[in-house]
Amino acid sequence: MKKDNLKQQYRINEQIRVREVRIVGDDVESTVMPTAKALQMAEAQGVDLVEISPNAVPPVCRLIDYSKFCLLYTSPSPRDG
Repeated sequence: MKKDNLKQQYRINEQIRVREVRIVGDDVESTVMPTAKALQMAEAQGVDLVEISPNAVPPVCRLIDYSKFCLLYTSPSPRDG
């Protein structure tokens, strides 16, 4: 059930419909770029473009494998224990 909530909460790849986004990631310097260029960058790296902060101006997106992203947010944390 948590994964279904994640799918509704985060937009990925072509679901992101804004003109430009701020990109963050492990091997990426934080920068603002057109969404189309960010999608090309994600595709070239074999990962997804995941919108993690839609209310920011511009929205913040992360270059990450979406299944890995879901695991990060659905794994029980030590605090939950």
